[in-house]
Amino acid sequence: MRLLPMLLTVALLAPVTSLAQSPARTKRNVKPLRRTTPPKAGAAPVNPPETTPPPVAPSVLALAKTRALIYLDELPDFIATQTTRRSVLVHGAWEPIDELEITVNYQRGKGETTHLVSVNGNRPDESYRKSWGAKAVGVFSFQFSTLFQPSSKTVFTEAGVEVYRGRDCRIYAYAVPKASSSYQLTANMTGNSPAVLTVGHSGRMWIDAKTGHPLRVEKIADDISPDFPLSNAEVVVEYDWVTISGEKYWLPVKSESVVELRENRRLYLNVTEFRDYRKFDGEVKVLD
Repeated sequence: MRLLPMLLTVALLAPVTSLAQSPARTKRNVKPLRRTTPPKAGAAPVNPPETTPPPVAPSVLALAKTRALIYLDELPDFIATQTTRRSVLVHGAWEPIDELEITVNYQRGKGETTHLVSVNGNRPDESYRKSWGAKAVGVFSFQFSTLFQPSSKTVFTEAGVEVYRGRDCRIYAYAVPKASSSYQLTANMTGNSPAVLTVGHSGRMWIDAKTGHPLRVEKIADDISPDFPLSNAEVVVEYDWVTISGEKYWLPVKSESVVELRENRRLYLNVTEFRDYRKFDGEVKVLD
């Protein structure tokens, strides 16, 4: 049984951020996660050492929670264009696999659906459509808001302060235990049904201290079973203001994900950009 590079998927939510101490830290030319050791799921937050920045005012995390819990209610139905460039690490350098153009359709209450439009500028055949596997499912509906749902039982710990992308930010480490997690990894297997595994996850988030908006959310998969085809998985999502029909919304603009195959320890990188946000009209049909 062999896992094809073309068929890798990291799914954020069933209805997809740094590999902890992985080779990706030093070999891939993307911004590494600067994570501290995350809090253990189920454990009480600990006080930071005296050498860390001053404690963060609880109001910042409370503001972020308020933003998160109303986040999905504020989003309109929309369509966006997703461009994903996929690469594999070979002899210390990232070698391109392909570039995908995907239409993402977001509807309130339903989440995202994706439609593969082109591969390297060409229309894909039907067999490729069924197995392409680079879906960024859950980027809009899951990555930030679910962390603050009571059912996730997320543990937050203050992790410092930083000026990030020109904004004063508070950094929080977090951990979600496997028992209350909705994060799933999916590996499409040749000739078999996809292998799906629910895992815990941990990481950090950069919160704008004035508005409570997330600028960056990192996620690392924890508790991956030793018999699962992927040995590591990481995702990072960057957010910013996006204009849709003259109104501004806080939405993902870029994401990066890395997965590592257990079989050969090979790393695969997806770099995704979201653009051309526009309002979804129920009568609009996505055509090839």
